[in-house]
Amino acid sequence: MVHDPLSPSEALRTKPGIILGILSVCILLYSLVIVAQILVGGFLVFFLTLGVYGFYRLFAVLDALADAQQRIAATRERESKHSSDGEANHDDAVTTQNGFSDDVVDNNE
Repeated sequence: MVHDPLSPSEALRTKPGIILGILSVCILLYSLVIVAQILVGGFLVFFLTLGVYGFYRLFAVLDALADAQQRIAATRERESKHSSDGEANHDDAVTTQNGFSDDVVDNNE
């Protein structure tokens, strides 16, 4: 199953998004009222939000890659089962009088 990542606006409607939003507002208020340096709070909020959302997107990409790899492996496994069954039937049908299949190439000729 492919993971569909949330957009930033959808992510803010989730419980972790609400907690992150409240934490960001608290950091901004602290930096403005107590420290009196809005830039410090802005950087903290920016990097906190960027870090959490970036980690979320990275997880979504890795999840999609793992899902794709599993689908590729399943497809190759099905193909190998079908081709091995087909080759076994083909080899039995093509065996010549001397007991060798026609697929064998004689390098002495």
